[in-house]
Amino acid sequence: MKEYTVNELGSVLSCLNELYDKVQVVEPATGCLCDAENGFAATSCTCGNEGRCLNCVGYQAVQHNAPAFKLQSENEQAYAVTAIPFRLEGRTLVMETWINITGQAADWGHQADAMMRLVDQEQSNQVRDFLTGVYNRQYVEGYFAPRLPQMRKDGKTVLAVVVDVRHFKELGARYGASVADQVLCYVPNWFRCCDMTDRFVARFHNDQFLLVSFVQGETLEKIRREAKDMYDEIGGSCVCGALNNKRVPVRLAMGGRDLENGTIELVRRDTLEKQTVSQEGLVERIEGLMAEIQENIYKKALAYRESMITKVDTWEEFKRVLDEKGGFLSAHWDGTVETEVAIKEATKATIRCIPVDAVDEEGVCVFSGRPSHRRVLFARSY
Repeated sequence: MKEYTVNELGSVLSCLNELYDKVQVVEPATGCLCDAENGFAATSCTCGNEGRCLNCVGYQAVQHNAPAFKLQSENEQAYAVTAIPFRLEGRTLVMETWINITGQAADWGHQADAMMRLVDQEQSNQVRDFLTGVYNRQYVEGYFAPRLPQMRKDGKTVLAVVVDVRHFKELGARYGASVADQVLCYVPNWFRCCDMTDRFVARFHNDQFLLVSFVQGETLEKIRREAKDMYDEIGGSCVCGALNNKRVPVRLAMGGRDLENGTIELVRRDTLEKQTVSQEGLVERIEGLMAEIQENIYKKALAYRESMITKVDTWEEFKRVLDEKGGFLSAHWDGTVETEVAIKEATKATIRCIPVDAVDEEGVCVFSGRPSHRRVLFARSY
């Protein structure tokens, strides 16, 4: 990390101001701007926020000891911001260079608004976990943690609960990464408090989540009750089967309350119906339910198949239904290879099935007009 004196830094900034739309020195620990006319002391003026930005590029640069980049929207303008960490007389600071790219976006016409939305979305994505959608570790360390001293001054007490998914590695090894990811995505639902004003959830590590609740002027005993309420809420649900896996027809879930009451939550895949049932006779109940689900899924598949088969009797109707509806076309065919090839060349549709249970039916081929004794199924291959 490069070391500067106050005079050297002043000269560098003077040159950079000629090249960029804005240049500023920021103290990443607090998010405060540093005043060049006052020996680069941190001022009360911040980066437009109460402390560090949500996607503080300066914090990232210092953490990785390397230049960091982000897109930033400010006053309806879009900027490309680069942060470079450096040392100034024992202090770790960041030099930010801003380039206004709004003019370039304006040249794109109607795409300019889309670009601004993209910039705003990118800012939000910086502090969101890509898999679960809750806050990430960068939010906790870079945005939330620096605000703790001010929260204490305001009389707020922060209650933090670390939640670890048990046997997560074994779960991934046994059922695969996709099922393990589904479990992680389901964790925030247990809390039922994401993005609320008094609580938030963050994915702090691979299988660890941080649940934070804010209380103001509360006694220690009340905080303990709050922690117990959180524990009861989290303990009310735990996964006993692979979540939302298409190969799992019945999902079972059991939590602390279920253990006390001798119940279990049962969800069937075909209708997504959820019910709480007694643990007694569970095996027999599931066996009967599996047969019911199988019959229901079969009827759904059969009904869907029938809805996708359309009878057509003329060539014009054949082409129109094929283009507008698609699916299978039940049509007469004269039984010759020449006609099948001609239909394929004209419409890209081929005979997909000659039903073994087709009813003998006198008619004429939709293409050649020759006599036909049964219908076959045509369709396009995608």
